[in-house]
Amino acid sequence: MKYIRHQSLQLICAFSFIGDIRIQEKDFGRIQIDRLAEMQKWARNIKKVEREEEQVKLAKVAANNHYAGLGRGSVNIFRDMWDQNEVETKLRTEPQKQQKRCPQTTN
Repeated sequence: MKYIRHQSLQLICAFSFIGDIRIQEKDFGRIQIDRLAEMQKWARNIKKVEREEEQVKLAKVAANNHYAGLGRGSVNIFRDMWDQNEVETKLRTEPQKQQKRCPQTTN
């Protein structure tokens, strides 16, 4: 767990649940790897920090799709373990535009 004290002496916690590439991009969209035990461990840790540090002002949680298969689902599972409300997210229904790549130059 990573946490820092801001100048105002308020504690800021940051969690990033990052997975490897076992789950391919084509398979994103649903939870596929059971990460509950790991997330429960971190939920207990952040609750302990909250009890011991009265100045917790902000906590950020992020998860990529490689972590368990669905990043926003992983974050909401963790938020539930941490007694926080789920965050609603909108799914993209339109395909993303292909980004133009700069042509490579040779020197």
